Amino acid sequence: MSMSCPSDALRHLIESRNCRSKRQSSWDTTGGNNDRWEFPSGETITIADISGPGCITHIWMTSGSDEPAWTRRRVIRMYWDGEEAASVEVPLGDFFGVGHGEIRQWESAVLNMSGPDGADRSAFNCWFPMPFSKSARITVTNEGADSILYFYVDYEEYDEPMPDALRFHSQWRRENPCDGLPAHDVGSANELKNIGGEDNYVILEAEGRGHYVGCNLSIHNTRGEWWGEGDDMIFIDDDTWPPSLHGTG
Repeated sequence: MSMSCPSDALRHLIESRNCRSKRQSSWDTTGGNNDRWEFPSGETITIADISGPGCITHIWMTSGSDEPAWTRRRVIRMYWDGEEAASVEVPLGDFFGVGHGEIRQWESAVLNMSGPDGADRSAFNCWFPMPFSKSARITVTNEGADSILYFYVDYEEYDEPMPDALRFHSQWRRENPCDGLPAHDVGSANELKNIGGEDNYVILEAEGRGHYVGCNLSIHNTRGEWWGEGDDMIFIDDDTWPPSLHGTG
């Protein structure tokens, strides 16, 4: 008799692990059900302050506001191992996958956003693993109106740092309006050329050893006839033209 094997993700459930599961959250320390933090305008709150070594495995948040584009007015930052400059610095909505300060129902393997539920509220999830050797600190800054915040930060605590574990980084950038080719008729679009990618929009510019794991690209089309063309290009290490990865737009 043959038996099918569980998927790789579920198969790890039967393996013993040398770590301790921990959580920092907005739970009501009085024993009541007021499991949230007040979040006044202009303030920065620290939602996780962890002594390592360890690895963040899951972040959950929920909040809401009548304020327009409120998810663009809250900024999440993450600091690994005592660094002064944040390795993550992104508006809250953009970090969890939806740009333009909007709330939309969507999900992926590593990020999701719920809602909207009629009151412009949403819950956010992130499952990217985020290791650290000495410490981890996560803050959220309120650049908008007074609000509240519920959150979980789940992590694993280790006796020793994970060898060769790469640190998680995320950055946000915006160009408004974007530079680009001049307005044109749809019929002549294929005649436009841009060998070399001059004045292309730069999604990421980074140095060091690591992996590029993806991006959330949000575009507001002000022309009407543009359908997403413009080749994607990834230059790695000492690449010159053409790059190591050249897509079709």
